[in-house]
Amino acid sequence: MATNHPVVMNVAHALAHLLTGQPGRTDEIFQRFELVVAGALDSFEILAHFLQPYRMGRPLIVVQPYPENRRMPMIGVAANIDGKNLAFEECLPWLGSKSDRAHLIPSTFEWGSFRITDELELIRDRKPPRRNYDLAAEGVGRGFRRYWELEFQYRPGASNRPAIVA
Repeated sequence: MATNHPVVMNVAHALAHLLTGQPGRTDEIFQRFELVVAGALDSFEILAHFLQPYRMGRPLIVVQPYPENRRMPMIGVAANIDGKNLAFEECLPWLGSKSDRAHLIPSTFEWGSFRITDELELIRDRKPPRRNYDLAAEGVGRGFRRYWELEFQYRPGASNRPAIVA
């Protein structure tokens, strides 16, 4: 990521913290992943295709923090999975009640889930933590709430912002 724009970096810090469960790993995430913070996207597939030659084999994570007509960010993932390049336009952040890091579940619930290990490897679990949205709703709600907590905490100059805790 080649920017120091405060809003972009704020979103990047919050997403890196959500996915690793630890503060301060944003630079490491930039080294292992192509992380794109985007405004409105007409098509995630077009973006993923356009970036393909430049990715050097690294997984791509795209976040639209403020998509039109939505209150929650959109998170997409493109990666080589089982020898195939796949793109998922919308993944839901699922956070277990005792977990420190979120899984990303493609919204169809048919492709398992993704998580980032301590070594910053993107791992695909063949089954999602819950098998459908109704069963995952509580964890997805926790994931989005945690994202917004982190996003607020990382805002430059946020008044009364709490200390960032792991």
